[in-house]
Amino acid sequence: NYKEATATIDVTVARSNYSVNGVHYVTLKDAVNAIATEGTVIVEKDNTDNTAFEITAGKDVVIDLHGKTITVDSVISGPFIDNNGTLEMKDSVGNGEISLTTESGTGTAGCIIQNKTNGSLTINGGTYNVISEATYPSVIRNQGEFIMNDGTINAEREGSYWLAGVFMGDGSFEMNGGKISAVGKTSGSGYGVISDGHKKCTISINGGEIISSYMAIRLSVASTELPTNTSELNISGNTNISGGTYGINLQDFEGVTTITGGTISGGTYGIYTRAYHHADVQGTIAIGSKDGNVSRTTPEITGGSYGVQITNEASTFNFYDGILKGKTSGIE
Repeated sequence: NYKEATATIDVTVARSNYSVNGVHYVTLKDAVNAIATEGTVIVEKDNTDNTAFEITAGKDVVIDLHGKTITVDSVISGPFIDNNGTLEMKDSVGNGEISLTTESGTGTAGCIIQNKTNGSLTINGGTYNVISEATYPSVIRNQGEFIMNDGTINAEREGSYWLAGVFMGDGSFEMNGGKISAVGKTSGSGYGVISDGHKKCTISINGGEIISSYMAIRLSVASTELPTNTSELNISGNTNISGGTYGINLQDFEGVTTITGGTISGGTYGIYTRAYHHADVQGTIAIGSKDGNVSRTTPEITGGSYGVQITNEASTFNFYDGILKGKTSGIE
């Protein structure tokens, strides 16, 4: 004898952390490696991922954070993402982020993305946090082509002074929107955007915000053994650049700085330039445009003491438009 009966079995399928075309993967590395030439990785859920990886040359990858958080807490020997291909970072939902925390390491250890010489990186959204005690922590290290249209880059540190939002070697950086923040907890700590010094790069800030506890932008040389810095810096639009001590610091700089818009401020100096490791460097700074039309409102450069202070007399300074303000002097 038997009685017919029915039963319902509840089967829960554990979804993995990432997907590519509906196929799921545990690590971001596995998902990216599944892309042959081009494709999109969607972050499906909050997760901890400590598997660093490379995007190889010839590969075109989009990573959509999709409102989720990736936590990286044990990468201490290199960047989380090493990009030699084409990489777009975006967040189609909002509030998505990658957060990296390390307590030790050197060089690229405290770095989310390293964009190599042949790499192309575009950030169109998302938040990228580095909280690191590594020797040289930075959120982005760039040697290739880097464009930032939106999103937030944030670097924090408790220890010694060296900390950067964006660290430039060779290559180019174009910022059209978004925010870069670098906050060090000790005196003289925090660079929003910094150049390697013995490299030549091009930096164009057309919009967005750069805020730092020490120097918002620094183009410099680290020692007498290195040649002068011959980079190019262009600032325009409605950019807001603010540093705890320096808005822009140009040390041993023989490149060209052109500022046609925006607001630049520093706790002591709006713009500061000096010859330190190399005597008589001949950099050029132009505030505004020599076009026959004079603006008395923009750009605006303000320092707690000096709007602009030039200590190397060999430099060329041209003031065409805008406002220079400082409690001691607008310019010295």
